[in-house]
Amino acid sequence: MTLTLKNVAWKDNGDVVCSQPCYLPPPVKPTPLPIVTGTANGVTFCAGDHQYFRLQVFPSASELFPVPMSNVSVRRKSDAQIACVANRLEGNSPAFIWRFNGHLIAAPAGHPMQALVRILVTRLGKFAPTQHFPLAGISNAKEFNFGVSYSYTVTTVTSTLSISSVDFHTSARVECWVRPDEIQEVWRRQTAFLHVSTIPAA
Repeated sequence: MTLTLKNVAWKDNGDVVCSQPCYLPPPVKPTPLPIVTGTANGVTFCAGDHQYFRLQVFPSASELFPVPMSNVSVRRKSDAQIACVANRLEGNSPAFIWRFNGHLIAAPAGHPMQALVRILVTRLGKFAPTQHFPLAGISNAKEFNFGVSYSYTVTTVTSTLSISSVDFHTSARVECWVRPDEIQEVWRRQTAFLHVSTIPAA
């Protein structure tokens, strides 16, 4: 028997139970009755004839991201900010990962990916607002200063990547990865491009 659910949405998460009816033998047969665990709607079910499943529906990108992440163009030596907005599904606070030119630069505290961040990022202090990221293998520049901040509403969480005093080497492909459910390692991604113009900021 197959249960088919059509047009499911992320709010359709829940438990599914498959139960096989236990029909009592005809009274003319002297066989013992099976052990029963209970009844539902007048139908008796045998012990051990239940299978339990968990239906998990992960949000699509359009359900998770109410606002697409926008490309950013700035002049040299100015500051740049790229915002990534995610819906708070079922009241959860989503987790964020930031990648810069394919390199992981920010991950949730306590997440295994944080170990990879530490290989590249040297923190200035426990509560430092900015971090230094060595760009070895990305460009000839030694480092750039950046920070990640968060703001919350009842329905959304916004993670903002801020880069100070951008230069040519800071032009990059920027990725924001969001995990809507802290129990499941399922991530959705948005991509934007940071372009630094040749004209210095006034």
